[in-house]
Amino acid sequence: MDQSAYKPVDPDADGRSNIQEHAAGTNPNNRADFLRILTITKTAGACTLTAPGRAGRGYTLEHTANAAIGPWLPVASFPVPSNPPLATDGQVSLTDPSDLVPPVFYRIRGFASLTSL
Repeated sequence: MDQSAYKPVDPDADGRSNIQEHAAGTNPNNRADFLRILTITKTAGACTLTAPGRAGRGYTLEHTANAAIGPWLPVASFPVPSNPPLATDGQVSLTDPSDLVPPVFYRIRGFASLTSL
């Protein structure tokens, strides 16, 4: 079995390790292919973020008031337990329903969905 996907190296120098790229379903050899926040929309009482989603993957939105030390708290996940993971690649929307006082920092973490393995 090829163990290269599990090494903490970054051959494409995009700032994400092979481990992170494997979890997100992105190509560890393509600098332009990485999990990132595409849009942020703030409305009264909520903040919605979109990211490029990959077939068979799940995503968790986390927030913190201090990006340097955390703690990072999960606020939303896709898929939710009643929905399957994405069948094809497409955008994923994750909403933080809390109305937090700035500063608020967000990150999206990708993972291989157990239902797709």
